[in-house]
Amino acid sequence: MSLVGPRPELASVVARYQSWQHERHDVKPGLTGLWQVEARGGGPMELRTDLDIEYARSICFLLDFRILMGTAMALLRKRGE
Repeated sequence: MSLVGPRPELASVVARYQSWQHERHDVKPGLTGLWQVEARGGGPMELRTDLDIEYARSICFLLDFRILMGTAMALLRKRGE
């Protein structure tokens, strides 16, 4: 597991994935990710999968840094409660 990447899903959820959704498994799972910063736990599962795939396709140091800073800010502001 890494600091940044798609959050792991339950096996029961992964079993219901459509084939395109498995692309999110191309990168290591992480403690925080694009979905946690952009949608902060809200929205439908399709949004979470889309953001995870967007991350997998765009992975770079600057994106990881932006996600880590966004996570820190969200924790400091306690956004999403």
